[in-house]
Amino acid sequence: MAYAVTQGCSYSLIAWMRRSGLGLQSITWLVIITFTMLILAPTAEAVHEELDRPPALPPVTAEAQFSAHMVELTERVKQWRRALDPNGFTKMHEAERGRSALAKLRSDLSVLDRQVRDSLEQSAQALQSREISTVILEREQDTAAHYEQKYAELEQRLAQLQSARGAEEVQALDHLIAFLDAHPSGRPQAPFDPNNLPFLNLQPVPNNTPRLQTQAYATDFPAVVAAMNGQPVANLDPGRDTTAGASSAPTTSGDENKPPSTPATDPSPRGSDPNAFDDQQWLSTSDEVVLTDAIIAQAAALDNNPVTLYHWVRNTIEWIPTWGAQQDADITLGSQRGNAFDQASLLIALLRAADIPARYA
Repeated sequence: MAYAVTQGCSYSLIAWMRRSGLGLQSITWLVIITFTMLILAPTAEAVHEELDRPPALPPVTAEAQFSAHMVELTERVKQWRRALDPNGFTKMHEAERGRSALAKLRSDLSVLDRQVRDSLEQSAQALQSREISTVILEREQDTAAHYEQKYAELEQRLAQLQSARGAEEVQALDHLIAFLDAHPSGRPQAPFDPNNLPFLNLQPVPNNTPRLQTQAYATDFPAVVAAMNGQPVANLDPGRDTTAGASSAPTTSGDENKPPSTPATDPSPRGSDPNAFDDQQWLSTSDEVVLTDAIIAQAAALDNNPVTLYHWVRNTIEWIPTWGAQQDADITLGSQRGNAFDQASLLIALLRAADIPARYA
């Protein structure tokens, strides 16, 4: 019955439109189109928002969450300690706030601890399945054992602090702060949002025409073509270092504390034997790879251990999203920040300061 009524209404509307004049027909079609657009507008807007949505960032790992919680724990404990007087007396609400935050962080760390242990176990199993060398497997096992030992000690100190009161609370806080300062949490992977960079992207060159003939490459880039053919490559510009990629900004020079750079003799993988690590070229200096007193002292402070040097650069130097060698290793060390090129230059400088041959990959 309802279908018949609807069908009859539709037929009557169409018949009325046929009998109406051209003006009324135009108005009717305009109303129909308007209502159709209004009905479809939310759907079109939803599709537009979905297309404009930026790509999702990679999920945060348990290790990164654990590191972030450790940083928060350190800040909370130090703030709690500053609120206490030498005798352990403080305002009741400040003490309760500190204990409440400590209990929540302790609970969260317990959950993340299990996830980190599972991740370490999965990593060890993956290495064993690939038949990795025994040295790497032992290093992985030592890392897991060291983590379990330090976490057990942390848990013990947290339990002591949670039950302490008065002067014992001050002592427990001091012991915990000393432990946290002696074992700082490693810096997690820097978050990267390609749609929110602090620097502008490189702009295209509209008039740049592609080179379609091999001879054009040989004429414009003789060094690259020679390297591709396995021929030795000489530094065509003695005043410029070519070992760290194309620099987008000039490197600071004129520092009297830096040894004179020797870019002409600095090793480059182009045209060189990648296995000739006994060559003294891999220990030389360049515009980016400088061996200052600060570089040498930092390498010595890390026992000149290549693994320790790598982890120190990885966990200490803040990554910034720029392109090209922006600064030399000494500036990167002093500012504690740099892009991928700058961090590579710093690591190479530290390795060379430790008398370990190193070059750009």
